[in-house]
Amino acid sequence: LLRDLARLCNFFGSDGVMTFILPQVLAFLNDRRDWQLRAALFKDLPSLCYVIGRAATEHFVLPCLETALVDSEDQVLAAALTCLASLVDLSLLSRSLLVDTSRKGSKDDKNKLEALFKKYIPLLLHPADSVRHS
Repeated sequence: LLRDLARLCNFFGSDGVMTFILPQVLAFLNDRRDWQLRAALFKDLPSLCYVIGRAATEHFVLPCLETALVDSEDQVLAAALTCLASLVDLSLLSRSLLVDTSRKGSKDDKNKLEALFKKYIPLLLHPADSVRHS
Protein backbone atom coordinates (compact mmCIF):
# COMPACT_ATOMS: atom_id res chain seq x y z
CA LEU A 1 0.00 0.00 0.00
CA LEU A 2 2.86 2.38 0.76
CA ARG A 3 4.36 1.90 -2.69
CA ASP A 4 1.13 3.27 -4.16
CA LEU A 5 0.75 6.13 -1.68
CA ALA A 6 1.17 8.74 -4.42
CA ARG A 7 -1.59 7.17 -6.54
CA LEU A 8 -3.80 6.82 -3.48
CA CYS A 9 -3.30 10.50 -2.66
CA ASN A 10 -4.09 11.51 -6.23
CA PHE A 11 -7.26 9.42 -6.10
CA PHE A 12 -8.51 10.96 -2.85
CA GLY A 13 -7.37 14.50 -3.61
CA SER A 14 -6.31 17.06 -1.04
CA ASP A 15 -9.49 16.96 1.06
CA GLY A 16 -9.62 13.16 1.12
CA VAL A 17 -5.96 12.90 2.04
CA MET A 18 -6.43 15.37 4.90
CA THR A 19 -9.51 13.52 6.13
CA PHE A 20 -8.64 9.86 5.65
CA ILE A 21 -5.00 9.21 4.83
CA LEU A 22 -3.02 11.78 6.81
CA PRO A 23 -4.49 10.85 10.23
CA GLN A 24 -3.61 7.19 9.63
CA VAL A 25 -0.09 7.99 8.47
CA LEU A 26 0.52 10.23 11.49
CA ALA A 27 -0.75 7.51 13.82
CA PHE A 28 1.66 5.01 12.24
CA LEU A 29 4.55 7.48 12.51
CA ASN A 30 3.87 7.78 16.23
CA ASP A 31 3.88 4.00 16.74
CA ARG A 32 7.07 3.43 18.74
CA ARG A 33 6.85 -0.36 18.46
CA ASP A 34 7.42 -0.75 14.71
CA TRP A 35 10.55 1.08 13.51
CA GLN A 36 10.40 -0.61 10.09
CA LEU A 37 6.96 0.85 9.42
CA ARG A 38 8.14 4.32 10.48
CA ALA A 39 11.17 4.09 8.19
CA ALA A 40 9.04 2.89 5.26
CA LEU A 41 6.52 5.68 5.79
CA PHE A 42 9.20 8.36 5.66
CA LYS A 43 10.35 7.07 2.28
CA ASP A 44 6.93 7.72 0.73
CA LEU A 45 5.81 10.68 2.82
CA PRO A 46 6.96 13.41 0.38
CA SER A 47 4.33 12.30 -2.16
CA LEU A 48 1.61 12.76 0.45
CA CYS A 49 3.04 16.14 1.46
CA TYR A 50 3.06 17.26 -2.17
CA VAL A 51 -0.72 16.73 -2.25
CA ILE A 52 -1.50 18.45 1.08
CA GLY A 53 0.82 21.42 0.48
CA ARG A 54 3.26 23.47 2.52
CA ALA A 55 0.98 24.72 5.30
CA ALA A 56 -0.37 21.28 6.20
CA THR A 57 3.09 19.73 5.88
CA GLU A 58 4.56 22.24 8.31
CA HIS A 59 1.64 22.00 10.72
CA PHE A 60 0.95 18.24 10.80
CA VAL A 61 3.89 16.34 9.33
CA LEU A 62 6.89 18.35 10.52
CA PRO A 63 6.35 17.58 14.24
CA CYS A 64 6.40 13.82 13.49
CA LEU A 65 9.44 14.31 11.30
CA GLU A 66 11.25 16.16 14.06
CA THR A 67 10.43 13.34 16.49
CA ALA A 68 11.98 10.88 14.03
CA LEU A 69 15.15 12.98 13.89
CA VAL A 70 15.85 11.87 17.45
CA ASP A 71 14.68 8.27 16.95
CA SER A 72 16.76 5.53 18.54
CA GLU A 73 16.75 3.49 15.30
CA ASP A 74 19.34 4.62 12.75
CA GLN A 75 17.20 3.43 9.82
CA VAL A 76 14.31 5.65 10.90
CA LEU A 77 16.65 8.58 11.42
CA ALA A 78 18.20 8.11 7.95
CA ALA A 79 14.77 7.80 6.31
CA ALA A 80 13.55 10.93 8.13
CA LEU A 81 16.59 12.91 6.96
CA THR A 82 16.03 11.76 3.39
CA CYS A 83 12.38 12.76 3.72
CA LEU A 84 13.39 16.17 5.05
CA ALA A 85 15.73 16.65 2.07
CA SER A 86 12.90 15.73 -0.30
CA LEU A 87 10.54 18.19 1.36
CA VAL A 88 13.16 20.92 0.97
CA ASP A 89 13.66 19.99 -2.70
CA LEU A 90 9.89 20.17 -3.25
CA SER A 91 9.71 23.58 -1.48
CA LEU A 92 7.28 22.19 1.06
CA LEU A 93 9.03 23.82 4.02
CA SER A 94 9.30 27.58 4.42
CA ARG A 95 12.68 29.25 4.56
CA SER A 96 12.03 30.52 8.09
CA LEU A 97 11.80 26.92 9.35
CA LEU A 98 15.07 25.95 7.70
CA VAL A 99 17.22 28.97 8.45
CA ASP A 100 17.00 31.13 11.54
CA THR A 101 15.51 34.38 10.20
CA SER A 102 14.56 35.89 13.54
CA ARG A 103 16.25 39.08 14.70
CA LYS A 104 17.86 39.27 18.08
CA GLY A 105 15.77 41.20 20.53
CA SER A 106 12.53 40.44 18.76
CA LYS A 107 9.54 39.68 20.96
CA ASP A 108 8.84 36.61 18.83
CA ASP A 109 12.22 35.00 19.61
CA LYS A 110 10.75 32.96 22.46
CA ASN A 111 7.99 31.57 20.27
CA LYS A 112 10.07 30.91 17.15
CA LEU A 113 11.04 27.37 16.30
CA GLU A 114 14.77 26.92 16.32
CA ALA A 115 15.86 26.62 12.70
CA LEU A 116 15.97 23.00 11.52
CA PHE A 117 19.43 23.28 10.04
CA LYS A 118 20.85 24.68 13.25
CA LYS A 119 19.06 22.09 15.36
CA TYR A 120 20.14 19.02 13.45
CA ILE A 121 23.59 19.93 12.12
CA PRO A 122 25.16 17.65 14.79
CA LEU A 123 23.75 14.68 12.83
CA LEU A 124 26.62 15.24 10.39
CA LEU A 125 28.81 13.68 13.08
CA HIS A 126 26.49 10.73 13.79
CA PRO A 127 28.36 7.40 14.12
CA ALA A 128 26.18 5.66 11.51
CA ASP A 129 27.20 6.21 7.87
CA SER A 130 23.59 5.94 6.70
CA VAL A 131 22.60 8.87 8.91
CA ARG A 132 25.58 11.06 8.03
CA HIS A 133 25.03 10.54 4.31
CA SER A 134 21.29 11.15 4.45
